[in-house]
Amino acid sequence: EVEITSNTDLIGYGDKVPPDWFSKVIVMIAILLSMVVTPMLSASITSFMVTNELKQAQGMSEVSFEDHIVISGWNRSGKMILDRLYIDRLKTPMNIVLLNSYSSETNQEIIEQYPKIKIQFIHGEPTSKGVLQRANVSKAKSVLMLADTSPEGIVKSDEQMLLATLAIRHIAPKVWIC
Repeated sequence: EVEITSNTDLIGYGDKVPPDWFSKVIVMIAILLSMVVTPMLSASITSFMVTNELKQAQGMSEVSFEDHIVISGWNRSGKMILDRLYIDRLKTPMNIVLLNSYSSETNQEIIEQYPKIKIQFIHGEPTSKGVLQRANVSKAKSVLMLADTSPEGIVKSDEQMLLATLAIRHIAPKVWIC
């Protein structure tokens, strides 16, 4: 019976020592491997978690919600809608996806105002099939279309809303669009 102990401060056999040289070599290999494998595994897990957090903060992750509400675009009506949903949230849990081209900082400010609603931000144009798929529009309960009142969006707001509505209808024919 051989006990192997390995950590960053101390490497040793413990109270028991391998009886022959072959066993000693095996124990040394196990100790050396544990010094390599453990940090690599820890680094991989940490890297995965940080990457997911960064993608979500930048609006580049994929939504796993189902029966959620997608708010496409943003203007002052968006705040009124979220205020109302926030009040309703006290009665029923809900998930919201903000789909727009605003900065992640702007969207984070919006999200922080509603701590009791699970809100995820997706960055991009609602006319893009890939963006709509990241927002999981095909499994959404409804999509609320808001005219973009940013300086870039005002010029082609009606055109964008029409194209976005057609793109959503193509991906999710049964979703309710307003």
